[in-house]
Amino acid sequence: MKILSRKYNESSGDFKKMWDLLIEDYGARKEGFSWSLGRLCDWRYGFWTETGKNDPFFFEQNAQLWVNAFDELAGFVISESGDNWFAVITKKNYDHLIGEMVDFVESDWRRSNAYCTEAAANNAKLVSVLREKGYQTSEPSAVRSRYDLTAYDADPYLEPGFRFESIAENPDYEGKKLLQRNGFGGVNVVTKWDLTAYAFNRQSPVYNPKFDLSVVCENGRHVAGCLAFVDYDNSYAEIERVCTHSEFRRRGFNNALIAECFRRLKEENIKTAYITGYSDTAKGAYRKLCPSVETEILMFEKKL
Repeated sequence: MKILSRKYNESSGDFKKMWDLLIEDYGARKEGFSWSLGRLCDWRYGFWTETGKNDPFFFEQNAQLWVNAFDELAGFVISESGDNWFAVITKKNYDHLIGEMVDFVESDWRRSNAYCTEAAANNAKLVSVLREKGYQTSEPSAVRSRYDLTAYDADPYLEPGFRFESIAENPDYEGKKLLQRNGFGGVNVVTKWDLTAYAFNRQSPVYNPKFDLSVVCENGRHVAGCLAFVDYDNSYAEIERVCTHSEFRRRGFNNALIAECFRRLKEENIKTAYITGYSDTAKGAYRKLCPSVETEILMFEKKL
């Protein structure tokens, strides 16, 4: 059957097609999966700057789809921020398209003198094609840890005067955003734009306020946070946005919160959780949570 390539089209239901492909991709590849639903939704519902995704043409310029004659999706390439970083995602039986998809990025998305991407080390076909096309591993690799929640049984500990709280239990949007601004950027101001971006992100179909969690102190201040995105079809969650306020670090709040997140996910009958660590500090912290299976995520770069 002929496979055609075309730009992303919001009115054609392409986001749902990409969503469904990611669910199928996880079921087929397990530890070799590329993106979770949370990452796709962050592309569609994440305003990280006041410019970028305000461009009405952003999405069609940063996702290219490969479809059959019935417009069924075989794979896509996507750029999260419209820069030189891209991802290649295919149905497993269409891995033969990977080379063509990488060629498209290099010819049609010429945005820099270098291109960057990533791949699970056990996604053999993708890794092989990237190497054949001259991509080399660049930055230190990341580690994606898989935790078996069916075997998880822990009672998270918090210092007296602190508690766990979700946005569903207390919709303190400004307090949560202030934590993230400090935890990720050392900034102690929340702007109107920050709250607008957060509000739009909560419109994502994978967002669930029950799993937008914080450690909160007696005066209501958020001191640590995380957010779990759940794929109910495959019974797994990916935990993101893990951060601690700069004034409360090295007190075990992150690990306690992740343990609480595990507990709540297990109550929801979710069987598996993933967390990806990019820094040595994060990797070490996540290894202390409980036994896990690790997958190396390779970072690739090609200079043109």
